[in-house]
Amino acid sequence: MSRIGKQPIPLPEGVKVDIQTDKLVFKGEKGSLTSPLLPGIKAKIEETTLILERENDLPQTRSFHGLNRTLASNCCVGVSKGFSK
Repeated sequence: MSRIGKQPIPLPEGVKVDIQTDKLVFKGEKGSLTSPLLPGIKAKIEETTLILERENDLPQTRSFHGLNRTLASNCCVGVSKGFSK
């Protein structure tokens, strides 16, 4: 099984991320979007990447890790390129 949560999220130019206790706020040229920060997941920014880490290896936290990474990545795309069909 792949570990989607371990992949860093590259932040395009013009995208800013505000890490709060229970959510991530993405701001870019297309507006702003909010993604929840689920229990057991921590976020940090290193240079131009957003990294999500889990606090423990419980099954629920492991599933939240991949989900949270995908939600954050989608928000990043939404505020930079926009969504399309």
